[in-house]
Amino acid sequence: MPRESTFDQTGQVPISTGLHHRQDVVSFPMLLPVTCPACCQVFDVAEPPLAEVPCEVDYDCEICCHPMIIFFDESEGEVWAEARSLAD
Repeated sequence: MPRESTFDQTGQVPISTGLHHRQDVVSFPMLLPVTCPACCQVFDVAEPPLAEVPCEVDYDCEICCHPMIIFFDESEGEVWAEARSLAD
């Protein structure tokens, strides 16, 4: 019989694994809004692990495919993202 799962407030859902039905927790990456510097449309990108921040990531806009650099940084434990054109 399939188990029904629901997400909690942290974006985690318990799953059953193994023969003993051990409860594990699966974490899903948080999504951060980014505005494309070319088309000005907003789309979401996955937040990198806090240990890897600050960092820059090459990315193509999910709407217009324009190449950009997304800069990730953190402030008071919160990660934020900012997109920049390759010309900037």
